[in-house]
Amino acid sequence: MIEAGYTGVRGRRLMYGNPNLNADQLPTQDLALGDQLSNTVPNPFYGVITNPNGGINGPTVLENQLLRPFPKYTYRIWTRSFPGAHSAYDAFNLKFTKQFSDGLSLVSTYVGSKAPDNGSEDFLGWTSGNMWRDSYHTNLDYGISTHDIPQSFATALVYQLPYGSGKRWGSAAPAVVKQLLGNWGVSGVARLSSGLPLVPVAFSYNPLNNCGFPGPNTLAQRNCERSSELNS
Repeated sequence: MIEAGYTGVRGRRLMYGNPNLNADQLPTQDLALGDQLSNTVPNPFYGVITNPNGGINGPTVLENQLLRPFPKYTYRIWTRSFPGAHSAYDAFNLKFTKQFSDGLSLVSTYVGSKAPDNGSEDFLGWTSGNMWRDSYHTNLDYGISTHDIPQSFATALVYQLPYGSGKRWGSAAPAVVKQLLGNWGVSGVARLSSGLPLVPVAFSYNPLNNCGFPGPNTLAQRNCERSSELNS
């Protein structure tokens, strides 16, 4: 018997997990201000925020700090349980079953699949490299999941030994002998599969980190920098 099938699964409003999303990231459209974001401007919170460890208690502050959603804070995050991630799983399934003579049976399966998402596991999402590129656009980190196994093959053999009641040998043996030695079976399972994805993200200097974009200096971020240079 041969069976073939397709499996499709979609996940919506999943928990992002780690890393946390930055709630105080500079709005993406403000990147067009370019070098102006690094200008020093008068601090409207001077004398109001007096915590010496806060980083914004002085007479001046960087302009990008005042453009953030929560300018009074230097660190504000959405908890790791924040929902909104999504995933997909598409697979082709093939199963082969064969009953041979003399008690031998075989079951073999093959699965070819693809599993992308943008919120894999706690601190393991290699698509984000433990850092989101843009907290407002998490689809930039939608890619192959950390648990993606694109190729999987498994086969199982079961062989009923030909000794015991109703078997080729041993049917006429004493009942005690048939109970002890008869109707045994031997089985084995083998599985071959692709490995899990590696972590290819290399960290480098990221000038956008000063504006709340913690991720590595990826192509998407370099495009943002290029846009800001053209508009400045």
